[in-house]
Amino acid sequence: MMQSRRHLMQMLGGAALLPALGGLGACSPKADRLAVGFQRNGILYIARTRGELDGRLKAKVGLAPEWVEFPSGPPLIEAMSAGAIDFGAVGDTPVVYAQASGVDLKIVAGKVYGEGLANKFLVGAGSTISDAAGLKGRKVGYTRGSSAEVSALAALESAGLTVADIQPVFLAPGDGVSALGQGAVDALFTWDPFFTIAQQRAGARELRFDRAGLLATALFIARTALTGGGALLLTAFLDELAAEARWANANKAEAVRLLAGAARMPEAEVEAMLGRLGGDPFGIEPPSAELEGNQQRVADMLLKAGSIKQPVKVSEIFWRGWTPAA
Repeated sequence: MMQSRRHLMQMLGGAALLPALGGLGACSPKADRLAVGFQRNGILYIARTRGELDGRLKAKVGLAPEWVEFPSGPPLIEAMSAGAIDFGAVGDTPVVYAQASGVDLKIVAGKVYGEGLANKFLVGAGSTISDAAGLKGRKVGYTRGSSAEVSALAALESAGLTVADIQPVFLAPGDGVSALGQGAVDALFTWDPFFTIAQQRAGARELRFDRAGLLATALFIARTALTGGGALLLTAFLDELAAEARWANANKAEAVRLLAGAARMPEAEVEAMLGRLGGDPFGIEPPSAELEGNQQRVADMLLKAGSIKQPVKVSEIFWRGWTPAA
Protein backbone atom coordinates (compact mmCIF):
# COMPACT_ATOMS: atom_id res chain seq x y z
CA MET A 1 0.00 0.00 0.00
CA MET A 2 1.31 3.45 -0.88
CA GLN A 3 1.98 6.00 1.81
CA SER A 4 -0.84 8.49 2.34
CA ARG A 5 -1.02 12.02 0.98
CA ARG A 6 -1.14 13.20 4.60
CA HIS A 7 2.19 11.46 5.16
CA LEU A 8 3.57 13.22 2.09
CA MET A 9 2.55 16.59 3.51
CA GLN A 10 4.22 15.73 6.81
CA MET A 11 7.42 14.68 5.05
CA LEU A 12 7.53 17.56 2.59
CA GLY A 13 6.38 20.44 4.77
CA GLY A 14 3.02 21.03 3.11
CA ALA A 15 2.20 24.10 5.19
CA ALA A 16 5.06 25.96 3.53
CA LEU A 17 3.37 25.89 0.15
CA LEU A 18 0.21 27.75 1.14
CA PRO A 19 1.50 31.30 0.55
CA ALA A 20 3.01 30.22 -2.77
CA LEU A 21 -0.23 28.96 -4.25
CA GLY A 22 -1.75 32.41 -4.44
CA GLY A 23 -4.83 32.46 -6.63
CA LEU A 24 -4.21 29.15 -8.38
CA GLY A 25 -6.92 26.54 -8.08
CA ALA A 26 -5.23 24.11 -5.71
CA CYS A 27 -7.40 21.13 -6.57
CA SER A 28 -8.65 21.86 -10.08
CA PRO A 29 -5.85 21.91 -12.68
CA LYS A 30 -7.07 23.32 -16.00
CA ALA A 31 -6.39 22.08 -19.51
CA ASP A 32 -5.68 25.64 -20.65
CA ARG A 33 -3.06 26.32 -17.98
CA LEU A 34 0.63 25.63 -17.58
CA ALA A 35 1.55 26.52 -13.99
CA VAL A 36 5.31 26.21 -13.51
CA GLY A 37 6.85 25.92 -10.05
CA PHE A 38 10.33 27.41 -9.77
CA GLN A 39 12.95 28.20 -7.17
CA ARG A 40 15.30 31.17 -7.10
CA ASN A 41 18.04 29.34 -8.96
CA GLY A 42 18.63 27.41 -12.15
CA ILE A 43 17.25 27.64 -15.64
CA LEU A 44 13.58 27.99 -14.65
CA TYR A 45 14.38 31.13 -12.66
CA ILE A 46 16.35 32.54 -15.58
CA ALA A 47 13.54 31.76 -18.02
CA ARG A 48 10.93 33.36 -15.80
CA THR A 49 13.03 36.47 -15.14
CA ARG A 50 14.01 37.09 -18.76
CA GLY A 51 10.40 36.67 -19.88
CA GLU A 52 11.27 35.73 -23.45
CA LEU A 53 10.13 32.12 -23.13
CA ASP A 54 6.60 33.32 -22.34
CA GLY A 55 6.24 35.08 -25.67
CA ARG A 56 7.79 32.26 -27.68
CA LEU A 57 5.56 29.62 -26.09
CA LYS A 58 2.43 31.72 -26.55
CA ALA A 59 3.27 32.20 -30.22
CA LYS A 60 3.76 28.46 -30.61
CA VAL A 61 0.82 27.01 -28.64
CA GLY A 62 -1.30 30.03 -27.69
CA LEU A 63 -0.48 29.80 -23.98
CA ALA A 64 2.09 31.41 -21.69
CA PRO A 65 3.16 29.78 -18.42
CA GLU A 66 2.03 30.94 -15.00
CA TRP A 67 5.03 31.09 -12.66
CA VAL A 68 4.81 30.11 -8.97
CA GLU A 69 7.81 30.49 -6.67
CA PHE A 70 8.81 27.95 -3.99
CA PRO A 71 11.64 27.94 -1.42
CA SER A 72 12.65 24.32 -2.10
CA GLY A 73 11.58 21.08 -3.75
CA PRO A 74 9.37 19.55 -1.03
CA PRO A 75 6.65 22.26 -1.02
CA LEU A 76 6.78 22.33 -4.82
CA ILE A 77 6.02 18.60 -4.87
CA GLU A 78 3.13 19.05 -2.46
CA ALA A 79 1.71 21.78 -4.69
CA MET A 80 1.83 19.41 -7.65
CA SER A 81 0.12 16.77 -5.53
CA ALA A 82 -2.66 19.29 -4.83
CA GLY A 83 -3.01 20.08 -8.54
CA ALA A 84 -1.81 23.66 -8.07
CA ILE A 85 1.11 23.41 -10.50
CA ASP A 86 1.83 21.38 -13.60
CA PHE A 87 5.60 21.46 -14.00
CA GLY A 88 8.68 22.04 -11.88
CA ALA A 89 12.34 21.26 -11.24
CA VAL A 90 13.47 19.48 -8.07
CA GLY A 91 16.14 17.20 -6.68
CA ASP A 92 15.96 13.43 -6.52
CA THR A 93 14.62 12.85 -3.01
CA PRO A 94 11.30 14.77 -3.12
CA VAL A 95 10.33 12.77 -6.20
CA VAL A 96 10.88 9.46 -4.39
CA TYR A 97 8.64 10.59 -1.53
CA ALA A 98 6.05 11.71 -4.07
CA GLN A 99 6.10 8.41 -5.92
CA ALA A 100 5.87 6.46 -2.67
CA SER A 101 2.80 8.52 -1.76
CA GLY A 102 1.09 8.03 -5.11
CA VAL A 103 1.45 11.55 -6.48
CA ASP A 104 0.44 11.57 -10.14
CA LEU A 105 3.61 12.83 -11.82
CA LYS A 106 6.27 11.89 -14.34
CA ILE A 107 9.98 12.65 -14.67
CA VAL A 108 10.07 14.19 -18.14
CA ALA A 109 13.64 15.54 -18.38
CA GLY A 110 16.76 15.91 -16.30
CA LYS A 111 20.42 16.68 -16.04
CA VAL A 112 23.26 14.69 -14.50
CA TYR A 113 26.00 16.87 -13.03
CA GLY A 114 29.37 16.17 -11.53
CA GLU A 115 30.13 16.60 -7.86
CA GLY A 116 29.85 20.38 -8.20
CA LEU A 117 26.07 20.33 -7.80
CA ALA A 118 26.05 17.72 -5.05
CA ASN A 119 24.95 18.59 -1.52
CA LYS A 120 27.78 19.58 0.77
CA PHE A 121 28.66 18.48 4.29
CA LEU A 122 29.47 21.63 6.28
CA VAL A 123 30.67 22.34 9.80
CA GLY A 124 31.38 25.61 11.57
CA ALA A 125 34.75 27.31 11.26
CA GLY A 126 35.84 26.27 14.76
CA SER A 127 34.29 22.80 14.77
CA THR A 128 36.29 19.79 15.94
CA ILE A 129 34.32 17.47 13.62
CA SER A 130 36.69 16.17 10.95
CA ASP A 131 34.67 13.44 9.23
CA ALA A 132 31.28 11.75 9.13
CA ALA A 133 32.11 9.60 12.16
CA GLY A 134 32.22 12.80 14.19
CA LEU A 135 28.48 13.30 13.65
CA LYS A 136 27.60 10.72 16.30
CA GLY A 137 25.45 12.34 18.97
CA ARG A 138 25.56 15.72 17.20
CA LYS A 139 22.83 18.04 15.94
CA VAL A 140 22.77 17.66 12.16
CA GLY A 141 20.70 20.03 10.06
CA TYR A 142 19.13 19.33 6.67
CA THR A 143 15.90 19.93 4.81
CA ARG A 144 13.71 16.90 5.34
CA GLY A 145 12.43 15.37 2.12
CA SER A 146 15.11 17.12 0.04
CA SER A 147 18.20 15.76 -1.70
CA ALA A 148 20.18 16.94 1.34
CA GLU A 149 18.49 14.21 3.37
CA VAL A 150 19.91 11.45 1.16
CA SER A 151 23.35 13.06 1.29
CA ALA A 152 23.14 13.00 5.09
CA LEU A 153 22.11 9.32 4.98
CA ALA A 154 25.05 8.50 2.69
CA ALA A 155 27.50 10.29 4.98
CA LEU A 156 26.17 8.48 8.04
CA GLU A 157 26.27 5.12 6.27
CA SER A 158 29.90 5.71 5.25
CA ALA A 159 30.76 5.97 8.95
CA GLY A 160 28.65 3.00 10.04
CA LEU A 161 26.00 5.28 11.55
CA THR A 162 22.27 5.78 11.07
CA VAL A 163 19.84 8.60 11.80
CA ALA A 164 19.30 7.02 15.22
CA ASP A 165 22.90 7.94 16.08
CA ILE A 166 22.43 11.70 15.55
CA GLN A 167 20.03 14.47 16.52
CA PRO A 168 18.43 15.44 13.19
CA VAL A 169 17.27 19.04 12.94
CA PHE A 170 14.90 19.70 10.04
CA LEU A 171 15.42 23.18 8.62
CA ALA A 172 14.57 25.19 5.53
CA PRO A 173 17.73 25.84 3.48
CA GLY A 174 18.22 29.47 4.50
CA ASP A 175 17.48 28.69 8.14
CA GLY A 176 20.10 25.94 8.05
CA VAL A 177 22.83 28.40 7.10
CA SER A 178 21.83 30.70 9.96
CA ALA A 179 21.66 27.81 12.42
CA LEU A 180 25.15 26.64 11.51
CA GLY A 181 26.57 30.13 11.83
CA GLN A 182 24.96 30.57 15.25
CA GLY A 183 26.04 27.16 16.52
CA ALA A 184 22.47 25.88 16.79
CA VAL A 185 23.50 22.83 14.74
CA ASP A 186 26.87 21.11 14.64
CA ALA A 187 26.76 20.22 10.95
CA LEU A 188 24.67 21.00 7.90
CA PHE A 189 23.93 19.26 4.61
CA THR A 190 22.79 21.68 1.93
CA TRP A 191 23.10 22.74 -1.69
CA ASP A 192 24.08 25.86 -3.58
CA PRO A 193 23.62 28.78 -3.25
CA PHE A 194 23.35 28.06 0.49
CA PHE A 195 26.64 26.16 0.55
CA THR A 196 28.47 29.11 -1.02
CA ILE A 197 26.76 31.60 1.31
CA ALA A 198 27.76 29.54 4.36
CA GLN A 199 31.37 29.32 3.21
CA GLN A 200 31.80 32.90 2.07
CA ARG A 201 29.98 34.64 4.89
CA ALA A 202 30.17 32.33 7.90
CA GLY A 203 33.50 30.62 7.25
CA ALA A 204 31.91 27.17 7.17
CA ARG A 205 34.23 24.28 6.28
CA GLU A 206 33.35 21.56 3.81
CA LEU A 207 34.12 17.97 4.79
CA ARG A 208 34.31 15.19 2.22
CA PHE A 209 32.36 11.97 2.55
CA ASP A 210 31.66 8.79 0.59
CA ARG A 211 28.59 9.48 -1.56
CA ALA A 212 27.87 5.77 -2.08
CA GLY A 213 27.91 6.22 -5.84
CA LEU A 214 25.15 8.83 -5.81
CA LEU A 215 25.20 11.38 -8.61
CA ALA A 216 24.12 15.00 -8.46
CA THR A 217 21.03 15.43 -10.61
CA ALA A 218 18.29 17.88 -11.47
CA LEU A 219 14.87 16.47 -12.33
CA PHE A 220 12.12 18.16 -14.33
CA ILE A 221 8.71 16.80 -13.41
CA ALA A 222 5.19 17.23 -14.78
CA ARG A 223 1.69 16.10 -13.96
CA THR A 224 0.95 12.89 -15.82
CA ALA A 225 -1.93 14.58 -17.67
CA LEU A 226 0.58 16.74 -19.56
CA THR A 227 2.24 13.64 -21.03
CA GLY A 228 -0.96 12.29 -22.58
CA GLY A 229 -1.95 12.44 -26.22
CA GLY A 230 0.67 14.18 -28.28
CA ALA A 231 1.94 16.10 -25.24
CA LEU A 232 2.23 19.13 -27.52
CA LEU A 233 2.20 21.72 -24.74
CA LEU A 234 4.79 19.84 -22.68
CA THR A 235 7.18 19.17 -25.56
CA ALA A 236 6.89 22.77 -26.77
CA PHE A 237 7.70 24.03 -23.28
CA LEU A 238 10.66 21.65 -22.94
CA ASP A 239 12.02 22.82 -26.31
CA GLU A 240 11.78 26.45 -25.22
CA LEU A 241 13.39 25.67 -21.87
CA ALA A 242 16.27 23.96 -23.69
CA ALA A 243 16.64 27.13 -25.76
CA GLU A 244 16.87 29.15 -22.54
CA ALA A 245 19.61 26.81 -21.29
CA ARG A 246 21.59 27.32 -24.49
CA TRP A 247 21.22 31.09 -24.08
CA ALA A 248 22.39 30.96 -20.46
CA ASN A 249 25.44 28.84 -21.30
CA ALA A 250 26.35 31.26 -24.10
CA ASN A 251 25.73 34.36 -21.96
CA LYS A 252 27.12 33.37 -18.57
CA ALA A 253 27.83 36.92 -17.42
CA GLU A 254 24.18 37.89 -17.83
CA ALA A 255 23.04 34.61 -16.25
CA VAL A 256 25.32 35.30 -13.28
CA ARG A 257 23.81 38.77 -12.91
CA LEU A 258 20.27 37.36 -12.84
CA LEU A 259 21.07 34.63 -10.33
CA ALA A 260 23.09 36.97 -8.12
CA GLY A 261 20.08 39.25 -7.87
CA ALA A 262 17.83 36.31 -7.01
CA ALA A 263 20.09 35.01 -4.25
CA ARG A 264 21.22 38.48 -3.11
CA MET A 265 24.79 37.33 -3.52
CA PRO A 266 27.82 39.09 -5.01
CA GLU A 267 28.29 38.15 -8.64
CA ALA A 268 31.76 36.76 -7.88
CA GLU A 269 30.22 34.20 -5.50
CA VAL A 270 27.66 33.11 -8.08
CA GLU A 271 30.37 32.86 -10.73
CA ALA A 272 32.37 30.58 -8.43
CA MET A 273 29.26 28.51 -7.76
CA LEU A 274 28.58 28.01 -11.47
CA GLY A 275 32.24 27.25 -12.08
CA ARG A 276 31.87 24.09 -10.00
CA LEU A 277 29.29 22.82 -12.49
CA GLY A 278 31.63 22.72 -15.47
CA GLY A 279 31.55 24.38 -18.87
CA ASP A 280 27.78 24.10 -19.43
CA PRO A 281 26.14 24.64 -16.04
CA PHE A 282 22.65 24.99 -17.48
CA GLY A 283 21.01 22.09 -19.23
CA ILE A 284 17.92 20.01 -19.75
CA GLU A 285 17.95 16.66 -21.53
CA PRO A 286 15.63 13.69 -22.08
CA PRO A 287 15.88 11.22 -19.17
CA SER A 288 18.87 8.90 -19.49
CA ALA A 289 19.51 5.39 -18.17
CA GLU A 290 22.14 6.93 -15.88
CA LEU A 291 19.56 9.30 -14.41
CA GLU A 292 17.08 6.48 -13.86
CA GLY A 293 19.69 4.26 -12.20
CA ASN A 294 20.65 7.03 -9.80
CA GLN A 295 17.02 7.68 -8.93
CA GLN A 296 16.54 4.01 -8.06
CA ARG A 297 19.60 4.12 -5.79
CA VAL A 298 18.10 7.11 -3.97
CA ALA A 299 14.81 5.25 -3.52
CA ASP A 300 16.59 2.16 -2.20
CA MET A 301 18.57 4.26 0.30
CA LEU A 302 15.41 5.94 1.62
CA LEU A 303 13.75 2.54 1.98
CA LYS A 304 16.73 1.16 3.90
CA ALA A 305 16.63 4.16 6.25
CA GLY A 306 12.91 3.67 6.87
CA SER A 307 12.03 7.05 5.35
CA ILE A 308 9.64 5.33 2.94
CA LYS A 309 7.84 2.14 3.91
CA GLN A 310 7.43 0.32 0.61
CA PRO A 311 9.82 -0.26 -2.32
CA VAL A 312 9.27 1.90 -5.39
CA LYS A 313 10.17 1.11 -8.98
CA VAL A 314 11.27 4.46 -10.36
CA SER A 315 11.10 3.33 -13.99
CA GLU A 316 7.31 3.54 -13.68
CA ILE A 317 7.37 7.35 -13.57
CA PHE A 318 9.95 8.04 -16.27
CA TRP A 319 8.46 9.50 -19.46
CA ARG A 320 10.54 9.49 -22.62
CA GLY A 321 8.25 11.24 -25.08
CA TRP A 322 10.44 14.30 -25.67
CA THR A 323 12.92 14.47 -28.51
CA PRO A 324 14.54 17.93 -28.44
CA ALA A 325 13.98 20.07 -31.51
CA ALA A 326 17.04 20.39 -33.71
